[in-house]
Amino acid sequence: MKKLHKGEEMFTWAHDLYPVCRSITGEGVRETLRYIQCLIPDLKVHEIKSEEKVFDWEVPLEWNIAEAYIEDDSGRRIIDFQNNNLHVGCDSS
Repeated sequence: MKKLHKGEEMFTWAHDLYPVCRSITGEGVRETLRYIQCLIPDLKVHEIKSEEKVFDWEVPLEWNIAEAYIEDDSGRRIIDFQNNNLHVGCDSS
């Protein structure tokens, strides 16, 4: 197996992790941490339940997304989570 240059190696990580939809909570975070644990086997991960108080903060509810889109008047999807996971944002206001 060919040894990758550090830049190539980091690009591979970014390529592998980019499609993973991550929020501050959810399966995407766990998937990302599992990936990183393959690179750093000694990494210890601790899970904290939603709504648990941590110092002056409360862990938010977990959410996982399967599908989201916006269609124009003709039914054509103009924004689609399946094409780009950055098409979904969260506004808690």
